Amino acid sequence: MSDFDTVLEHWGITSKAELQTVRGGILCDLIVSVVVLLGVAVTLISQGQSQVGLCSGIVLASLIPVIALPKIWRLRVLHTQRFIPFSQWLRGRS
Repeated sequence: MSDFDTVLEHWGITSKAELQTVRGGILCDLIVSVVVLLGVAVTLISQGQSQVGLCSGIVLASLIPVIALPKIWRLRVLHTQRFIPFSQWLRGRS
């Protein structure tokens, strides 16, 4: 997938004119996801009078990178307009 237009097509983006809108949507989704997960995790940890509340909060907090990293990668690909495989991006080989 070296051709950026092919990447856009696979991601369901029909024209480069949509890039700004799509990037804004991904950014908004990223912010909302992180804020909600962080809020719930902090609430569970701080109110965790039992082991279950504490463990649940820690598990939710650990999901933040799992949710955030793919969205950040997509934003990076759309910003640079150059496809980098996710695994290479994680290893810093962009």
